[in-house]
Amino acid sequence: MPFWLGVVVLHQKEMRMLQFLVENKKRFVTSKELAAYLGCSDRTVRTYYKTILDYLKSAYDGVTVSSKPGRGYQLKVDNEYVYATFLEENPINEHG
Repeated sequence: MPFWLGVVVLHQKEMRMLQFLVENKKRFVTSKELAAYLGCSDRTVRTYYKTILDYLKSAYDGVTVSSKPGRGYQLKVDNEYVYATFLEENPINEHG
């Protein structure tokens, strides 16, 4: 995972995965669904998930992605102010 001055930097597919999770934040998204969307394997989705977690922890405490076996992944927002900042600072749109 790339670092820039101690901050995790996301690659294009990791950012696309995060975009998909933002667009679908009201539900769990399976790794198979994400893999089909990104054109990669389930294993790669898990790798992207770990990098995204590190990214959010390092820069946006209050926004995370939860993972539940048998359900998938879901964006969780504990701090709306941090979430608004996250949306402003990243090329992500809540509505695609």
